[in-house]
Amino acid sequence: MAVAAVGEAARAVALVPVPESAQVCLAEAEELLAARDRISSAFAARVGRVHRAGEAKNHGHASTRLWLRSAGGMTIPGAGRLVTMGMELGRLSRVRERFAEGSLAEGIVEAICTATAG
Repeated sequence: MAVAAVGEAARAVALVPVPESAQVCLAEAEELLAARDRISSAFAARVGRVHRAGEAKNHGHASTRLWLRSAGGMTIPGAGRLVTMGMELGRLSRVRERFAEGSLAEGIVEAICTATAG
């Protein structure tokens, strides 16, 4: 239910005309950046679960990365980064919590997850 609501809200925001005021655009862009990070947190958590369960393969995809490429149009490197982030967040509980609450941005989280992978 919450995921569907986010999708609807995103559609509505995407269709709203861009404000004429650059100052308003700056403020709204900052709000959208924060929202994108929260969505990325939720997305990475779900991709990590899909990957750990092998669910993409159960649906006929060779890998989770290739599922993300075909289902979401992601690049292979982008899909790889997302899978790595999802896997690492599964074991880095404090990073996952801070990402979800908004005190760590996606770029920082991605750097941490890349550094700790493997």
